[in-house]
Amino acid sequence: RVQFKGWIIDRKDNKIKLLTIGYKIYEQIGTYANSEEYGFDNIPSYDITINKSGTGLSTKYTVIPDRKDISLTEEETDEINQLESISDIIQKIKNKVLENNNQDKEIDTENIPM
Repeated sequence: RVQFKGWIIDRKDNKIKLLTIGYKIYEQIGTYANSEEYGFDNIPSYDITINKSGTGLSTKYTVIPDRKDISLTEEETDEINQLESISDIIQKIKNKVLENNNQDKEIDTENIPM
């Protein structure tokens, strides 16, 4: 399953969090990024709300851009500049998965019947 990661500011508590989304949400955000009215290159100048409805296979996500621009505060900008890169986080996840997979493949030769 393809997933995308990125840093967000959760406006409910104003904390920076690591977001993991699937392709459907990524695709909707990409539509806004490439649009004439809402377009952006890296970080939008507006907030984006992601709504979830339904459960299981009937789950649907709706991405809604805020119509007004919201500038980051100086505190938010400083905190964002200190965050670990997403590439580094993904590499750590890969290393952990590889480490766990290698542990499962070790064979205890002392317990092999002869």
